[in-house]
Amino acid sequence: MKRLIILFILLLTGCSTAQQSVMCQVVYDDEAGKVERSLLITHKDNEVVSVESEDKIYFDDALTQEMAEKLQGELVEKYKNESNITYNTEVMSDYLKISAKLSNFAKASDLELSMIGLSVTDKTLPIGLSETLLLNQINGYSCEDLD
Repeated sequence: MKRLIILFILLLTGCSTAQQSVMCQVVYDDEAGKVERSLLITHKDNEVVSVESEDKIYFDDALTQEMAEKLQGELVEKYKNESNITYNTEVMSDYLKISAKLSNFAKASDLELSMIGLSVTDKTLPIGLSETLLLNQINGYSCEDLD
């Protein structure tokens, strides 16, 4: 009986793990321009709970400040009806800052996933933390556990 009680207690404590966070970052700097991107992935065990992204797109010949201001208005209009995502753009002196937070990863629409740079073709297969980190590392991100 003691073994069953101990096993039950261990199972309960193992099932109540707290949420943790992983930060992934990448910098693209080539002839197409410079982009800094960071992702904050909040997870509980292998289940991704929420994702926050921040992009800094630096101005050059391909993207001027005027173009960024126009793009900012178009993006706000396009995504204004999305309820699961908080979306913000800000034109700075030398870059365009785009921030997005996907509050409920499990219920995200394809559009919401694309807003944070992810794409899912088969909704029956949930994307876990390990798959998300692997895809990010394949795309050049360096990731570190924040907890």
